[in-house]
Formats: sequence, C-alpha cells, structure tokens
Amino acid sequence: MRVTVLFFSALLWAMVLTCNAVALQGPLVRTVQLVQLQRLEGEFPISADELDEEDEEEEEIEIPPPPSQNLELPAELSDEVEADFQEALDLYQRSKIASQSKTRKKAIRDFRKLTKKIPTGQAHYYLCILYQWDKDYKKARKVIKQALDANPGFYELYVELGDVEVHEKKKPKAIPHYEKALEIYPFFVYGLDRMMTVLVQLGRFEEAVPYIKRAKQHGASPLRLECEKVARFAIDGPDWGTGYRYETENYVVHSDVSTQFAKQFSDTAELIRDLYDVMFPEISKPDRKYDVYVFKDRAGYLAAGAPPSSAGVYMSLARKLMLYRTEKIEDALMTMKHEGFHQYCHEYLDNIPSWFNEGLADYFAASELVMVGSKRKMRIIPNRKRIQYLGRALRGGSYPPLSSLMNMTQREMYDVENGGKSQFLHYCMAWSICYFSIQSGQPKYQSALKNYFKALRKGESQLEAYQGTYGKLNMQRFQKDWRDYMLKVSR
Repeated sequence: MRVTVLFFSALLWAMVLTCNAVALQGPLVRTVQLVQLQRLEGEFPISADELDEEDEEEEEIEIPPPPSQNLELPAELSDEVEADFQEALDLYQRSKIASQSKTRKKAIRDFRKLTKKIPTGQAHYYLCILYQWDKDYKKARKVIKQALDANPGFYELYVELGDVEVHEKKKPKAIPHYEKALEIYPFFVYGLDRMMTVLVQLGRFEEAVPYIKRAKQHGASPLRLECEKVARFAIDGPDWGTGYRYETENYVVHSDVSTQFAKQFSDTAELIRDLYDVMFPEISKPDRKYDVYVFKDRAGYLAAGAPPSSAGVYMSLARKLMLYRTEKIEDALMTMKHEGFHQYCHEYLDNIPSWFNEGLADYFAASELVMVGSKRKMRIIPNRKRIQYLGRALRGGSYPPLSSLMNMTQREMYDVENGGKSQFLHYCMAWSICYFSIQSGQPKYQSALKNYFKALRKGESQLEAYQGTYGKLNMQRFQKDWRDYMLKVSR
C-alpha cells in the first residue's frame, strides 16, 4: 500500500528533498566548525571506485574550511544598512509559513532595496529563495545571476541556481550548477546533498556515489544513508542467485522467477500505462524507463528493504517499484497497477495531495484486461475493495464532507492522531471522488479533475488547486450527485 511509502519514505525525505538551502542552514552564517585540510593535487573529483563496499569503515578526513564566508555582511556597511538587513532577515524567517503572504511580500520588497545597498550578494541570496518560495523562478534566476556577476565565488548561489532548474523540472540542467559550486568548495554540505539526491533521482547512480561518500564526511544523515542504499541497490541489484529481466518500451521488469514471469508484468505495465496516458495525454515521457522488481516471495521482498506492512511499494527517491509474487497473481498485478500510478505520476509531480494520489492509484488498480477486436486493453471497473465499505458508510451517513477530504493533510488522510481509525474510509472516498469525476459522464466534473492535475503541475498548492477547480463548483450539489451515483454503483 502506498501509505507505507509515505510514512517510511516521503515523511522522512520529502521535506529534505524539496527544501531550500536556508532551511538546512543557519539564518546568516553556518555554525559548523570546519578544520583545515591540505588538498592533494588530483584528489577531486573522487572516483566511484573509492567507495568500496567491502570496507566496513570509511576513512575519515578533515574537512577544509570554505574559501569564503559569503553569507557574512561586508564590514564596511553602515549600522543603518545592517539593521535594515536584520529586519528583512526576520521577515524572511517568519515568511517561511506560506500563509504569511503579506510578510513575505514585505520581505521581498526590503531585500530588493538591499540588493542595491549590498552588491556583494547577501541580500540577493535571501531574495532568490523568497522568489523560489513564491514559484517565481524567472526572477530568482535573474537575481542569482546579478549577484554572481559581482561575486563569482558565491558558491551557495550556484546551488540555488541548480535548485531553480529542479523546481522547473529540468533536473539535468541543475547538475552543472551544482558542479560549479562544488568546484569552488568541494565540501559544501548542502551542495553535496543536492547533487547526490538529484543524480539518484535521475538514475545516474554511479555518478552519485562519490558525492554520497563526500557528503557522509559531514555525518551519516538519513538522507545520505538512503541515497547510498538506493545507489547500492541500483548498481549491485537484489541478492538473487539468478535474476531475469524483460524490457519493453517504457519498463524494465526484474525478477528472480523467470523471464516469462517478468514479461507478464511488463506487458501489464504497458497496458495500464496506456490508460494513464488517456487520462493525462498532455504530459511527455521521461527520458528513462521505469524499473519494477518482482520478488518470488515475501521474504525476499522484505529482505530488499520493503516496509513490513506492505504488499508493494514505490520508492520515490530511487524511482523504483517493488512487489512480490502472491498466491493469486491477480493480486500482485493489481498492486503493480496501483503503485505504478505513483511511479508514473511522480515524474511530473513531486508533492501530490494524498487524496488525489491514492484515489487515482486505486482507480487504475481496479482495471481489468479485455479484448477489443484483436487488441488487449485495460478497462476501468469499480474497485471492489473500496465500494462495499463505502456503500455501508454512505448508507450510515458517517463520513466527512468531500471538501474536507480534498484539503486534508497527509496526516489527516491517514488519521494519524486516531491511530488510523478512518484511514480506510478516507481511501475509499478518495477513490470514489476520482471514479465519480471520470465515470459519471458529467463534463464539468471530468474537467475539474483534469484541471486539478494541471494546476498542481503549474506549482499551485493543494488549497490553490482545489479553489481553482472543485472549489468553483457547487460542492453541495457535487456531494449529492456523488453520493447518489456511488450508492447505485455499490448496489
């Protein structure tokens, strides 16, 4: 189930993967004490071969200090300018909360004025991050380049430039900017974390290894250990005596069962992807194929690092899907269709509202194989695991308003505060909203779902996407139509 991914992966990593530099650093200057290291000629870049799996302990080295303290204000500034900067910095810290839009706007205005008084880049640095929080990447890029023209050694800003590319879904273009920052200061911790993470996300695992090793010199953080585990798995593969694989246009299925078994899952993956594409025809294919690992038994699946309570899992950092052969092969295929949507959608959306992500995954998971003429296709049918439970809830009248569910946080969706008591109901409702929106035949509801996805792709928040789509409907009428329709389906 996807819920395990989100608790074991997304809750642990998503904040780290999408956060900005200052979220990991102090407000003005990093407090990490760095020790001088005599750089040996040719030491950098480190080759992947140096990360030897047989070494139980990695050699610790002294970390050199940065070549410059770019976040420190110039000593010649007047007291008045320093005071203005500190006031703007206080606004910046407060404006991290998205709802404080007025505070953020004032912080942007103040830092814009300060860029003229402090040409060395400190004000530009915070201003570019504020612009990124506002998703105004054009202005962020312009501010960064202005500062780098005046201070080309400001390595922190090269990382911010890379992050702008990531935000604009141009991850390969981020790599040269991260490289430039690490060329200036090879042990810049945030630059190392960003470089290794993006390389892993791009599937460039061999390239990521030396940066993981260098980042771990700052400590074995959960993110670094996870990147290392992902890279190791991708490079070495599962611990199978004999492995098989079958490759199709969009998928590579790996298994320890047989080539024919892998082919069955590859064929199903391609067929369900056709259905994904019908729903979202405007999105382009990623530049690499999806990896799916199907283990012969649950023991091997768990040994590979899958969450204990799951039947299948999409590992968002590695962009890989893992599941195992069940007694009924249909159950494993259904799991793959569910988790496969998470894998598909993650290429286009990093932060997906839980109701939308889980609802559509369940929508596609319930598809069945049919013959249309001489062609095999997938056809959507009601999700039997959801509809019966939902029908009882609808008849009993015990369920939250749809508007509430569609604006739930991840914790609320999983009902964490109540030990998950309402989690299954929330899943049923999420599936039913998607099923009703698409299958009821009402164009305004179909458009609401598709436009919701488009809004998220534009970078709108969960609330903004809702307000611009479903929120514009008569939600009282929508909920009545939904209830009546789903009661008919449940019968």
